[in-house]
Amino acid sequence: MKASAKPNDRRLFFASVIFFVGTCVLVALSVISRNNPVQPTPAPIMTADPQIIANLTALPNEMILTGDVAAQITQLKESVDACPDYSQERRDQMQQHITWLLDSSQIPMDIRIALGSNPTGRLVFGMATYTSIEWRLQDRSSDSCLLPIGRALNKLLTATGETPLPEFEDSGA
Repeated sequence: MKASAKPNDRRLFFASVIFFVGTCVLVALSVISRNNPVQPTPAPIMTADPQIIANLTALPNEMILTGDVAAQITQLKESVDACPDYSQERRDQMQQHITWLLDSSQIPMDIRIALGSNPTGRLVFGMATYTSIEWRLQDRSSDSCLLPIGRALNKLLTATGETPLPEFEDSGA
């Protein structure tokens, strides 16, 4: 019986040694990590364009748009309302942008930030993009009511310092 007890004793001894060495390694790693604390990576600091900051404070206090630009936007709204080539979703998006152009105090804070330093130009650019997409879906038909709206939006893009969309400039119609 003593012969069979020796292999079990050896296994128990080796298991105890492995457990002891493993515990020592874990304790050593714990002590080392406490002595060498990881330096946290500083959070990136994003600097905003000063014009964006000015827009965030100015837009809520701006008066409702009037004058020649308001007349152009109102005429554009009438054209959008009369154009059957817009899907209802696009028409809703266009009307939302027109509302924001006519009364910038209605623009939500997160949208103001996204519009950057030229909110009027970016809103008009969004409208031109929506119109361009709808026109492409209509196979760029030269008799579509989207084409004159796109051209009117291009004029507004130029007036607001944005680049006109080429598909409305050189349409061949």
